[in-house]
Amino acid sequence: MTNGHVSNSPAQSPEANANTPPAPPQTPPLPPQNEVPENPNNGSNNQNGAAQELAREFRWVEGLQLSINFVLAIIGAIALWIYSGQLEQMRISTNQTERTLILTQGQLAIASRNANIAAKALDNSEKSFVADNRPFMVGFGPSWATGLSKDSRLYANITFKNIGKTPALKQLSFARLVQFVVDRKQTNSKRAKSLRQVVVGVFDKFHEEEKMARKIIEKLPIAENDVAPGEDFWASSQDNIVLSETEFKELTESNTDPSRILFFMALVTYTDAFATPYQTEICWFFAGSNPALWHRCDVYHRIK
Repeated sequence: MTNGHVSNSPAQSPEANANTPPAPPQTPPLPPQNEVPENPNNGSNNQNGAAQELAREFRWVEGLQLSINFVLAIIGAIALWIYSGQLEQMRISTNQTERTLILTQGQLAIASRNANIAAKALDNSEKSFVADNRPFMVGFGPSWATGLSKDSRLYANITFKNIGKTPALKQLSFARLVQFVVDRKQTNSKRAKSLRQVVVGVFDKFHEEEKMARKIIEKLPIAENDVAPGEDFWASSQDNIVLSETEFKELTESNTDPSRILFFMALVTYTDAFATPYQTEICWFFAGSNPALWHRCDVYHRIK
C-alpha cells in the first residue's frame, strides 16, 4: 500500500525490481483539520518588522534628543543673555564702587589734612595760651650792696620780678661776681675767647648746682620757693672779692678800655603749674668811674 508505511514483505530480487513499475510520488501528509499550514516566509518578515520598529524608535529618540538639545540651546542663550546683563550690571557697579572708593579716599585725605590743620591750630593755641599765661622772671640791673670801695669785700645784688600771669614755682636762684683781668699782650680774638671761657664756665657751674638743689627739693618739699605774679625778690653774690689799691685803679681808671672788669652773672630757674621748666639768665659787667653804671653783656641774657 502506499499509505506511507514501510512494508514488512520479504525483499525482492533485482530482477523483480526491474520489472516492477516505478512507484507514484508520495503525497505529503495533510495537516490536521482547522490547522493553518506554516508559511516559510514568516521568519524573514518578522525580522524585517523588528528592524523597522527599531529604526522608528531610533528616529523618535533622535528627534527627542534634537528637541531637547534645541530647548537646551534656547535656555543656554537666555541664560547667557541674563548673565551678560548681570555682568554688565556688575561692571557698572564695580565702576561706581571704584569711583566711590576714589571719592572716599579723597574725602579721607581732606579730613586727614583738616585734622592735621586743626591739631596744629590747637597746638599753636595751646602754645600761645601757655606763652601768654606762663610765669616770666626778669632781672633788673645789679647794684652794689655795700658800695664800691677798695680794700673791702665787694657784694652785688640783683632784683628778679615775676611779670607773668601765673606763679613761678620751685624757684632757685644763683649769682656770682667774677673779675677778669685784660691781658694786653693778647690779640682781641684771643682775649674774647678767654672771656667767653670765663662766662661759659660760670653758667655751667650754675647748672650743676641747680641739679643738686632740685634733688634736695624733691626730698624736702618745704624748701620750695614760689614767686607770685607781680612779686619780686633779690639775689646776692657771695664771692670773696677784695680789690687792692692797684686793682681798684685798674677797674676804675678807664671807661672805654679798662684793664680789669667785674662780671655779675645770675641764673634763676622755676616751673609753672604743669611742671614745665623755665629759666632766666643774666649777665652784666662793671668797669669805669661811675659806681652806678653797669653794662649789659652781649650774651647770656635769655628767658627760656
